Amino acid sequence: MPEVESRAVSKLRTERIRFAYEETTVLADLSVDVPQGRITSIVGPNGCGKSTLLRAMARLLKPRSGTVYLDGEAIANLATREVAKRLGVLPQDPRAPEGLTVRELASQGRYPHQSFLRQWSKSDERAVARSLEITGVDEFADRSLDTLSGGQRQRAWISMALAQETDTLLLDEPTTYLDMGHQLEVLELLARLNREEKQTSVMVLHDLNSAARYSHHMIALCEGAVHTAGPPHEVVTPRVIRDIFGVEADIIYDRRNGSPQCLPYQLLRAAED
Repeated sequence: MPEVESRAVSKLRTERIRFAYEETTVLADLSVDVPQGRITSIVGPNGCGKSTLLRAMARLLKPRSGTVYLDGEAIANLATREVAKRLGVLPQDPRAPEGLTVRELASQGRYPHQSFLRQWSKSDERAVARSLEITGVDEFADRSLDTLSGGQRQRAWISMALAQETDTLLLDEPTTYLDMGHQLEVLELLARLNREEKQTSVMVLHDLNSAARYSHHMIALCEGAVHTAGPPHEVVTPRVIRDIFGVEADIIYDRRNGSPQCLPYQLLRAAED
């Protein structure tokens, strides 16, 4: 588990945001803080509002009430190009045109920096080259995305976000549909970006144990509200798991890094879709 600092400045925060689809409330007066320079994971059962919260933070969804703040400013008041310069977003199931190469995808991350007066430049070229190198996809930069493995594709998409040269990444279930090896590949990359680049990352994860292992901070949602937030050892507990998942579990601690790991053994209520 990454070393947790007791005090960290808030990078992103929400203040009593509410979001609903028609008459169904998904988020209710929800307030959260994302520590700067840390990895934060949002966890919880299906339908609890994890992806909705992430998309609201990215300004992809507009809350019915409440405010999202980025660097202390209301994100709704910022120009779209300015938000794109500060936030890199990787959706749950990103799509690209057929035949697009890895380099072409990474180059799209420079669009927020382009304008009528500022066209493609050497600084753009350097940013793309650096993003390809950091994510380890430079060796197949000229290959089509559809020829890559799942883990390679995810790293290519992350390279596009890095080419934006933002200091914050929002990732919606970045390990979904990946096997164990490719999941590890992506999570290790995010951990390295945090260590070496001081990248702030916020990710929605279904795997509670991966979230605990790779996060400094966790936010556990239940029915559109924050049940518990804090370092992994305060979130991954028998009580929290019982409350939000309806499961009895033992908690052990990884001898390699001390992260809490959940061992479920009894279902207390039927899981909901």
